[in-house]
This record gives sequence, C-alpha cells and structure tokens, in this order.
Amino acid sequence: LHSPTMMRSPLSSLAFSLVEVCLALGIVTFGLVAIFGLIPVGLNLTRESSGETMATSILSGLVADLKTSDGLPASSLHGVPMEEAGSGNVYFDENGHHLGSGPDPAATFEALWTLRAGTGATPPNAHLVVSWPAGTSAPQGSVETLVVLAQSPKPD
Repeated sequence: LHSPTMMRSPLSSLAFSLVEVCLALGIVTFGLVAIFGLIPVGLNLTRESSGETMATSILSGLVADLKTSDGLPASSLHGVPMEEAGSGNVYFDENGHHLGSGPDPAATFEALWTLRAGTGATPPNAHLVVSWPAGTSAPQGSVETLVVLAQSPKPD
C-alpha cells in the first residue's frame, strides 16, 4: 500500500522540518532585537550613574572641607568664605578636580553653597548642591545635603 517514494527513511525522522527551523529563527531574532534594544538604555543608566557617583564624591569632599575649616576665614581646599553667611559657586571637572569659583569651559560639575548663620534653635548650616552639567539652567542631575557647622558665620 505504501509506495517506496512516500516512505521516510530513518534518518529523515531525526531532522528538523523547514517550518520548525523558521520558527526557531523567528524566536532567536525576536530575542536578539530585544537585547540590542536594551543596550542604549543600559549605556544611559551607566552614564547617569557615573555622574551621580562623581557628584556625590564632590559633595563629600565639600562637606569634609567645610567641617575641617570651622574657625578659618575660608575653607582650606575650595576657598568657601566661612566668616560671613552667603552663597556662591565652585566648579569641578569630569574627574572631580577643583577648577575655581568662576565659570570654566572645562567644568562638568557645579557646586552651589549657601552658608547660613544660626538663629535661635537653628544651628549654623551650609546647604550644598552639586549639579551636572555645569552652567545650565536645567541640569541632568543633582545631589544635595545640609551640613551643620560648629561655628556660626556672621549674618548677611
């Protein structure tokens, strides 16, 4: 009843059909497209994370500088005036190196400091904000903290 041409050989039953191969290629292609689509997202997250890490490092350095400069006319590392309440900016490059208090084209990070004299129950403090990129009105990111100072600057 079976013709010899219709009979399958034992080897052909071990192979994949064309439909199975096409389905497998479609699934693999879908997975690769999804993975390649996530690469730009991962790169952006890495860039944002490195910016936030450097800004936090700069912020920690500013806090340490202010804490160790109580009683001095200016902070020892960044030149923040400590005798009077007020505010100003300090600029840093992409590696966190201090560039000075004036705008600099090489600046990546901008730190805004505000010193406040103690009043009544409020201790003297410094509000610090580090943002990036420097010199923009709408930064990509920022970190901030409030530091309590041991010695009060003179009020404005």
